[in-house]
Amino acid sequence: MSRRKTILERLYPDVQEFTSLANEWKEDAVGQLLGFFWKGCDVLISEVVEPTGGVDRDDMSLERTLNTTLAPRVCQSMPSECPFYFHHKPDEFATQQTASAQPPEPDFAFVSRKNERSMFQIEAKVLETDGQVSEYINEIKNNFLTCRYAPFSREGAMVGYLLSGKTKTLFSNIAKKLSPRSSIQKVSKKRPPKLIQYSNYKNRNHKVSAHTRNVPSDKKYESRFRCHHMVLEVGTNFYETKIPYA
Repeated sequence: MSRRKTILERLYPDVQEFTSLANEWKEDAVGQLLGFFWKGCDVLISEVVEPTGGVDRDDMSLERTLNTTLAPRVCQSMPSECPFYFHHKPDEFATQQTASAQPPEPDFAFVSRKNERSMFQIEAKVLETDGQVSEYINEIKNNFLTCRYAPFSREGAMVGYLLSGKTKTLFSNIAKKLSPRSSIQKVSKKRPPKLIQYSNYKNRNHKVSAHTRNVPSDKKYESRFRCHHMVLEVGTNFYETKIPYA
């Protein structure tokens, strides 16, 4: 029996790859959209993180709180005429396993108003130190590189909320852990993926890496994939004062 369709699948039976669709709006549209994301991050830092003297692992529901407070600030940074909207916790129905299963749910996405199945998806992780990157790497390998996330986009992003350590060291450790020991990541075994500075934002903690995804045999998803790596320094070590708990 054929799989039942969602109302979005009935409304948009065909899905154009996100980057190609976005570039019909503006050249290098992904860079434009990530600029809105960075503006939202700046406001998060100035309005939430900096006034409290930074965050730490004792803060309850830390990752969830940061995501929840970041989302509206990104939305507010976007002009009303933008043909995309920002979505917190979007469902990815295209890779839902069964009708009764919970669909994959990345933390954020830029969604095309022209075709709401076409999304640029973003996952965020709290990183307690610059060396604890396992969960961050697992999100890339198990979700982005398997097409579970961002099936209709050849780009996606990871956001790291860094609590302590050095961002330069963090990027180095991410690059090492992305070494293609898994068959999921079909790149040269001699050359692990490199993290290079994203040219649009040379003064930001923003790097990119190139990959080849493992596309399911019955799908026509784009195999090329570029992952953006964006780091926010939010820990108390990055700030002079810390507001004590009441």
